[in-house]
Order: sequence, then structure tokens, then C-alpha cells
Amino acid sequence: MRRLGRELGVEAMALYTHVDSKADLLAAVGSRILSRLVVERRERADWRGRIETVCRAWAALRERHPRSFALIYRADRGMTEVTEELMDALVTAGFAGADAWLAYQTLVFFLDPPLVHWPSAAPGEIWDPDLGGPVQRSLAPFARGHSWDDVWENGLALFLDGLEARLGR
Repeated sequence: MRRLGRELGVEAMALYTHVDSKADLLAAVGSRILSRLVVERRERADWRGRIETVCRAWAALRERHPRSFALIYRADRGMTEVTEELMDALVTAGFAGADAWLAYQTLVFFLDPPLVHWPSAAPGEIWDPDLGGPVQRSLAPFARGHSWDDVWENGLALFLDGLEARLGR
């Protein structure tokens, strides 16, 4: 708070005129970032498209705010709409009760952490073709042809393909 006050040219205590605490300030910043989430509307029956649209909008928000994206998890408002959209899409797909909850939580569990801790180096910079065993060395050159966005999109597609397969059982 002292550093922020210095940056703004005021005493740190002056900030408390507008917020109750540092946590309150961080929640407000998270809510402000989350208010910039733009989710294209899809037809209700297009459950897969709805999930893809929300997830891609979420990823775009991380791209626009890479250093402060994690603050959205402190937001005191704005999260309910996104959660409701994803859960409703899953229910529309045919998931119910515990299956719907598990599908939603798995989606969040696997797709959110990479957004919060996005790697700073490209895959090609991390995969050294001279290290590891023979299989790793044989696959390393393919890393240069992909970005972390490709990896994240592939994860989303695999997840949604898995949901569709589960619904087809």
C-alpha cells in the first residue's frame, strides 16, 4: 500500500479512504479485470460452443492481463455469470447432479492453472533436443512448431471430446 501510495503521489493511509484493506483493493482490481471479460453469446443448445467460447474468452483475458490475471480469483463480483454459463452448458449437454459438478470442476482444475502460471518461455525453448531419453529427443524438434496457446487449445479440445464420449456411453 505504501508503494502504491508513492506511485500515486499520496500517503498510503489516503488509500484507505477508498478501500478497507489491501485485500479489498486486490478484490476490486480483480473485479475490474473480470468486468472486461467478453463472452460471445451462443445458442443455448450449442453446449460445446458455449464452453469453448467462455474458455477462449477466459484465455484472452489472461493474454490482456498476464501479470494480474490471478487477481480475478480474488474478485468479489463477476465470477457467478461465468460459472453459471459453464454449468448450464454442461446441464444442457445432458450432465446432471454429481456428473455435472465433476465435469465443471475438472474443466476448471485443468484449464485454469496454466492461465495463472503461463510459461514465459516457448515450448521450443524448453524442450532441448540434446537432453532426455531417445523418445524425448525424437519428439523435442516438434516443440518448435507449437506455442503454449496450441497446447492449451489442444487440452480444451481433448476435454470436450472426452465429455462428448462420456455422453455417448
